[in-house]
Amino acid sequence: MASSSLNTLAEHLGVPERTLRRAAAEGLVRGERTSARKFVTSMREEAYLRTHWPLLSGLRAALRTEPGVRLAVMFGSLAAGTAGDGSDIDLLVRLGDPSARRVAELTGRLEERIGRDVQLVRIQDAERTPLLMRDALEQGRVLIDREHEWAGLVARLPTWRRRARTAETSLLDAMPDLDLGRTL
Repeated sequence: MASSSLNTLAEHLGVPERTLRRAAAEGLVRGERTSARKFVTSMREEAYLRTHWPLLSGLRAALRTEPGVRLAVMFGSLAAGTAGDGSDIDLLVRLGDPSARRVAELTGRLEERIGRDVQLVRIQDAERTPLLMRDALEQGRVLIDREHEWAGLVARLPTWRRRARTAETSLLDAMPDLDLGRTL
């Protein structure tokens, strides 16, 4: 598989290499560390970043100005690279004040700054929905992680996969004509 170094990718994106190095360490850029000093991305990831970097960096900048945002992880079609022009931005968030009012205010500010619809999902709500939590952990691109909790959440991915399989099986048993678009 062809790959690209962060140095090369930074040149293509017109950003400092340290910016991409930090984004890779936080979980926004996907790739593999091949040595203590070298991190490489796939050509697919490079193409994704060439297309989405302005949006990703804009989201990160907007979220950094929100002190109550403890964790923000993009998931869904935009994180997977399958979004259409009208797709919204799905964000899994942990907020210092997780009230509905705070979520609505933050959503409005982000939509205004980014110019796209934003769907915020509080982590405590996602944890009640195994299918959503599994997808967020599998697809997630970390935008903000002020308390360094993402690695701990990802470590629980096998548990969320088991819970999601159980939920899918229950749904299929209850509604046999349902197409979940996944192989159990």
